[in-house]
Amino acid sequence: MKSVLTNLGRAAGIPEDLCIGLYLLTCFFYPIPFYALIPKHAQNARHLFSIAASSVLFLTLFSVFDLLELFGMCLIVYLSTYIFRTKKWMPVFVFVYVMTHFLYRLYVLQILGGVTEKHIDPATPMMMMVIRLTTFAWYVHDGTLDKKDVLPELQPLSIKEFPNILEYFGYTCFFASFITGPALDFNSYRSFIRREAPFDKIPSRVRPVLTTFTVGFLSAVTHVVLTQSFSYEYVATTEFYETLPLWQRLLYIQVSGISARTKYYAIFQLTQSASNLIGIGYTGPSPTNSNIAIWRRAQNVSILDVEFAQNFKQLFGAWNMKTALWLRNCVYLRMVPFGKKPGPVVTFCTFMVSALWHGFYPGYYFTFALGALFPILARSMRKYFRPLFVDPGSKIKQYKWVYDFLGWFFCWTSLNCIVAPFIVWEFRKSLAAYHHVGYYAIIWLAIGFVVVDFMGMGKWVRIHGGKWVGIDPPQRQKTHTKKEESPTTNQLAEITDPAIKKTSHDHSLPHTDWGSTQAIIAMSQLPYSAKALLSGTAHMLSLQQEKSHVNKPPKEDSRTNVMAIENLLQIPAVAYPRESSVVSLTGLCDTASAYSPTSEQNMDSRQIAFTEKGKKKPCKRCSARKKRCDSVLPSCSQCSARNLHCDYGDVAVSQ
Repeated sequence: MKSVLTNLGRAAGIPEDLCIGLYLLTCFFYPIPFYALIPKHAQNARHLFSIAASSVLFLTLFSVFDLLELFGMCLIVYLSTYIFRTKKWMPVFVFVYVMTHFLYRLYVLQILGGVTEKHIDPATPMMMMVIRLTTFAWYVHDGTLDKKDVLPELQPLSIKEFPNILEYFGYTCFFASFITGPALDFNSYRSFIRREAPFDKIPSRVRPVLTTFTVGFLSAVTHVVLTQSFSYEYVATTEFYETLPLWQRLLYIQVSGISARTKYYAIFQLTQSASNLIGIGYTGPSPTNSNIAIWRRAQNVSILDVEFAQNFKQLFGAWNMKTALWLRNCVYLRMVPFGKKPGPVVTFCTFMVSALWHGFYPGYYFTFALGALFPILARSMRKYFRPLFVDPGSKIKQYKWVYDFLGWFFCWTSLNCIVAPFIVWEFRKSLAAYHHVGYYAIIWLAIGFVVVDFMGMGKWVRIHGGKWVGIDPPQRQKTHTKKEESPTTNQLAEITDPAIKKTSHDHSLPHTDWGSTQAIIAMSQLPYSAKALLSGTAHMLSLQQEKSHVNKPPKEDSRTNVMAIENLLQIPAVAYPRESSVVSLTGLCDTASAYSPTSEQNMDSRQIAFTEKGKKKPCKRCSARKKRCDSVLPSCSQCSARNLHCDYGDVAVSQ
């Protein structure tokens, strides 16, 4: 088939790679009529059809060895996830194995093969397979965890029911996206095959199929026409630099950027059209109008959002969406500790993984390194300059369109410059392309970081420029370190948790001023049951302070602060046994419920005594590790240092 396409291309005057590309973009339409004949309830038949159709399409272009290599990767990942799915290292192992195998294949093709011209090779379908296999491993592992241990956005993707091997290969070899993508998640494929919601009622597909196919076809035609006169390869030549003045070179590279992107628009739109024709591209009814159907499950690009993005975050969110989703869910979020915020290092590493996924050519790393830095600068610019135009009290808010236009201009022109190495590949050509347009995007980036961040001009403009346009300067908020945390908010969790957390792994807790005005005002707004719980927590903290060997406060002051809270909160005084060093959270909750307005107990009772119901037992983790359990409510220091649940707080304490 490959030789046939080559001969047809020569006869029609079309480049060989373009002929093969057009075949790849249309070949997955051919099996769809036969796939539609399979009964909906015949799930195994659908799996087998996908495996057979994908194999035939693959063998028309590549060898049997390449196909067996893909099947071997899939089998290794299936066995690894099945045997070790409960191990937290399993998805990392699968990710490393799949990427290493893929990079070796790329090294053989790109470096040892000496490829200098673009062509279709077996690495193209393997790129999609990398996404499917790594996401499958992560989502299988997420399915073994408790719901609270999985990020909310990843919970719908978790695989609770491990698939059989036929269903697994049906997913990895789904013919509509086997070679060029998009790589969908496993749960979407399973729901589609089983005809579960929203695929139980798929509306008419005519409009979404025709729309995406038309846009894809027009994009392909535009690419063929524009590449005749505008290309990044010409930007990297000496002739381009010597024959055109600077202003023409700057305009030329902008059109070259459009010419390069239309190729990917065609790929993304035509593959989405095939997915829509099958029905798997259906997302569901609109949340605002059930009569409107949304077809975005297989969407890989939003052309308008790419071309008119006002910042790089919006741009990256609209380009190659499924690959971006893979990088976010399998790389970006996995590098951030649970409950923490990602930093610039995580962003940079994610872009480098994306560069590795594309190959070893230096041009990829030029593009993705700059692509990682521009969002960081854009974040600073947005922080310091955007409030001047969007604040309701600003004198220049009517000129926000200027801010939006400048954001779009710098984003769009920078994109057209930094992607040049991605197309020309080689190191010298990449530097030549940047040099021939004056390194303008890199200069903007450097000036932005130096002036806005390092010289502090952004902060100066935000404060002094804000005064000039009628905006109050941002108030400096005092941040508390762990040793300075103080209960000054009006929420019970924010009043109790930091202090309790402190006592769990720092026995040198400094004296806390529980009689402060802000704390009293905040606590007075709490419900009645919460006040009783807070009183017990306050006493527990005072006991910790009395036993501390560092910054030990007087016992009288500790008890005075507790009684002051009890009086100001107007709840019955509580008598605690001085000899008890630990009060369980269960006991405190019992106290709170005892004083709740709905309780049938006598609300005038003034004394409640807590006594331990048996010997203090170490938590299970310390028992297993044979460690001394210094149980401090709500967890011991061993568990608290590892951010793990400590079952000591479950020890019963009775009234």
